[in-house]
Amino acid sequence: MTQMGYVFLGYGVVSGVLGAYSVRVILRGRKLSRTLPPEERTWQ
Repeated sequence: MTQMGYVFLGYGVVSGVLGAYSVRVILRGRKLSRTLPPEERTWQ
């Protein structure tokens, strides 16, 4: 593999991990928001 191959692989891995983490955080936030009573939901 060339040096550029390693660079692209590194960027790909980092992008994939950040994307997966973002999805996980959003889904967990949605799940937690359903457990709050309506009067404690400050974003409404």
